[in-house]
Amino acid sequence: MVKNPVGKPGRWEAVAEAFNEKHKMESVIKKSKELGEKKADDVDSYAKFLKNRKPLDTRMNEEGVTRNQDSSNSVGSGAIVWNSMEDIALLNALKAFPKDVTMRWETIAAAMPGKSKTACMKRVAEMKKDFRSSKAGN
Repeated sequence: MVKNPVGKPGRWEAVAEAFNEKHKMESVIKKSKELGEKKADDVDSYAKFLKNRKPLDTRMNEEGVTRNQDSSNSVGSGAIVWNSMEDIALLNALKAFPKDVTMRWETIAAAMPGKSKTACMKRVAEMKKDFRSSKAGN
């Protein structure tokens, strides 16, 4: 149907011919209408997402360290402070929400209490930079 877009003369005949005359034009039209009216089930989409996502980093659970809520996330200079547990949580969020997810950074920020979208993006950039420099040092 992509090869024969809406408005193309003889569209349904061409689509039916693509099935090597196994289906008549009327049955092709009927099936396309059924598929067009069928609504994608969100539950199935979410189950598929869960099945295909990357495994989470479990170091945060294994260490058993709880986040200190009293520690401030900012220093006098305005820089955001990240502890190792928050870094791991950020990495888990990056794995859970791949690049093709809509509003990815907003979702990642929502998974990081007390951190903004900008702070998360900056931290990922810092982590990439640190990783590349440590890799270059080897």
